[in-house]
Amino acid sequence: MTVLPTAPRSALTVCVDRALPGYSLNIEFESVGGVTALLGPSGAGKTLTLRAIAGLLRPDSGRITLNGRVLFDSLTHTNVPARDRQVGYVFQHYALFPHLSVAENIAYGLHTRSRPERSNRVQQMLELVGLHELARRTPHELSGGQQQRVALARSLAPEPSLLLLDEPLAALDAPLRARLGAELRALHERTGIPMVLVTHDPDEAARLADTVLYVKGGRVTDAAV
Repeated sequence: MTVLPTAPRSALTVCVDRALPGYSLNIEFESVGGVTALLGPSGAGKTLTLRAIAGLLRPDSGRITLNGRVLFDSLTHTNVPARDRQVGYVFQHYALFPHLSVAENIAYGLHTRSRPERSNRVQQMLELVGLHELARRTPHELSGGQQQRVALARSLAPEPSLLLLDEPLAALDAPLRARLGAELRALHERTGIPMVLVTHDPDEAARLADTVLYVKGGRVTDAAV
């Protein structure tokens, strides 16, 4: 597989509040690289936090910065659009485009590049995730593990400064989850791209993350949930 240049360590700061019906999100944390896990039960606010970082959810107040760049600041009315945040997002159920091939899915976020540049980057990503021979297949022809790899490749293709992963292994059976978890950690080691991982599984968080943050009731807590 391709070994990509190591990405610089990424400093992410998150301090956001968002009132929702019967629920309030009040999240504050800092990550300085590696893999950070947000660990907690369903409904704790983990996915909402990812959506706020990605620009898919607008907080009521707060501030989000990435490598010193302000992505959101309620005081200055700054809210960088999701497409301009340089943040990759792997959704829980991968959200692949069913009518596009593997290669076309990976190329989706590369529309600003020339055709040769897109082609080269797609080939690099296919090699990175070990799917070169499946480039022309569509998602329904792939296993769950292969779909996960396509989703990862698609998110990594635009060279994001940060990768967000929402329960990326939850839909897989236990043996495949363990194997692909190891591959995900190895992928981080090869690319150097910082990741924020959402999970409800303490063992998964311990295996994959450098830092584990416990989330409960819309807040980061000091104790395991």
